[in-house]
Amino acid sequence: MNKFRLQDHFRASPRFSNKLPAIYLDSLHDKEYPHHIEVYLVNNTSDTLDFVASTQPLLFITTLADANIQNDILYFEKILPGEAVKVAEFDEVFDSDFLHKLELFWQHKKGPVKHAKIISKGIGKIRYKVLEWLEDAE
Repeated sequence: MNKFRLQDHFRASPRFSNKLPAIYLDSLHDKEYPHHIEVYLVNNTSDTLDFVASTQPLLFITTLADANIQNDILYFEKILPGEAVKVAEFDEVFDSDFLHKLELFWQHKKGPVKHAKIISKGIGKIRYKVLEWLEDAE
């Protein structure tokens, strides 16, 4: 798979007293390569995000050739409501023993730049992770 943007693919599910995530990470498997997992940052708000950036993109070398990389930063502009952008990919078997660091930046329209740093051995904490709750985004 080599898609960088998916529209309306992921559905946020309530967490903790029916709270919905505003910005979160979710993942999917490649049917042709069952150990290949792609991680997406999902915009579950009603607003377009100005940008999403990752200073240390966790993408395979073959994928990096097609990615929007500017000054060694993976960069997306205008992420629509319901849209997801690929920020990482893993081989579930090979990458399970390594320490990974995913650093993400995003900005809502006319808001401050927000930041999240996820450090995890393996990929468990990266496969699904809430970065911002809906009520926090407004």
